[in-house]
Amino acid sequence: MASPTKYESFVDETICHMVRRLDQEFSSVRRETKECQIDKWLQYFSFDAVGHMCFGRTFGFLDSANDVGGLIASVVSTFEYFGIVGQMPWLDYVLRKNPIVTPLFGASNPFAIRAREMLQERLAELKSPKATTRDDITSGLLEARESGVEQIPDLLLVSLIINILLVGSDSTSVALRPILYYIAKDRRIQSRLQQELDAAALDYPVSWKASQGLPFLDAVIREASRFHPAGSILLERIVPPTGLELPSGQRIPAGTVVGMVGWTVHRNRQVFGADADAFNPDRWLRDLDEPLEKFRIRIQKMKQADLGFGHGSRSCVGRNIALLEMYKLVATLFGLFEIKLAEPEKAWRVRSSFFARAEGMDVVLRWRKGMGLQTLREDIGS
Repeated sequence: MASPTKYESFVDETICHMVRRLDQEFSSVRRETKECQIDKWLQYFSFDAVGHMCFGRTFGFLDSANDVGGLIASVVSTFEYFGIVGQMPWLDYVLRKNPIVTPLFGASNPFAIRAREMLQERLAELKSPKATTRDDITSGLLEARESGVEQIPDLLLVSLIINILLVGSDSTSVALRPILYYIAKDRRIQSRLQQELDAAALDYPVSWKASQGLPFLDAVIREASRFHPAGSILLERIVPPTGLELPSGQRIPAGTVVGMVGWTVHRNRQVFGADADAFNPDRWLRDLDEPLEKFRIRIQKMKQADLGFGHGSRSCVGRNIALLEMYKLVATLFGLFEIKLAEPEKAWRVRSSFFARAEGMDVVLRWRKGMGLQTLREDIGS
C-alpha cells in the first residue's frame, strides 16, 4: 500500500466534518454545557476516516452520531471474541469453527457485509466512464493489479480491504481515547500543548508534516500509548528448537510459549525511569542539562521497549494509518477547543479483552478564543 500521507486529504475532510458536527451538537453558546461522549465520537471518527480512505466515502457515523446498523458493535464483539480465543485457541474449534454451532453466529459479521457492499459500489464506480479520479485505497489496489505490479485476486482484494478497515478503525479509536483523556484531565498539560500549537501558527486541520515538528504533541501521544497501550493480551510465540537465552543468561527451553504485553513492559523502571507508574510526557523530552548523546540512548531504549503497536513481525499493519489519524486529530481538536472532563473526579471504565477499551470519559467542549468554524481551511470539504 502507498504511504498513508497519500490519503491525508481524506483524513482532513473527516476531521473537518467531525469539528463541524461537534460544533452543531456540543459547542454552540446555547449548548456549551452539554456533555459529549467523546469516546463514542472518536469511534465515529476513526471508522469514518478509514472508510473514506478506502472507498472515498464514509460509513455515516459522524452524520448520524450513532452506530449505524450496529456495525461498530459488531466489530467490538469480534475483537472481544478474539481476546478470548487468543488465550484459549481450542475454544475457537468449539465455537466458530464448530459446524453445529457456527449457524448460531450468523453467516458473516455485519461490518464485513457492509464493507463488501461499499467495495462493490466503489468498484462499479471505477468502471464507469464518469469515475472519480480520487486515489483512495481501493483504486490504488486496482491500479496495482491492472498494471501487473501485484497479483490480487478478487477474494484477496476483499480480504485486504476488510483488514485495512479493521486495523485502521477500532484499534485507532481505542488508542485515541487515553490521549484525549489525559490531556483533558490535566489542565497544565493541555495549556502547554496549546501554547506549542499556537506558537507554530498552524493551519487547521493540522497537516501530518506540521504535526511532526511539535515535540510536546509527540511526547503526549507517546506517553499515552505507553501508559495505556491499546493491546491488552499476550501475542504468544513458541520458542524455536534452538531454545532462547535471555540477556540475563537464563535459558528458556524449546517449545515454551512466551509473550509480552505493554501493560507490564511499559512499567519497567530500568527503561522508563523511577516514575514509570506515572503519566509524564516529559520523559520523552530532553532535560535541560542532559547531554545529547545520553538523551539519544535513553530515547532509543524506550522506543525499543514500546509495544504500543506491537513489535517486529507482530507489529500492527495499520500503524502508519493510525498515527496519521492520531497526530492530526489530537493537534486539531486541542488547537481549536478547550476540552475538560465533565466529571474530573469520576474514574473512567476500562474493559479489557483484545483491546483495553476505555469508556465513560464525557467531556465539555468550548471554542478557544479566536477559534471557530472559520478557522478551518476553506479548500477542504466536509
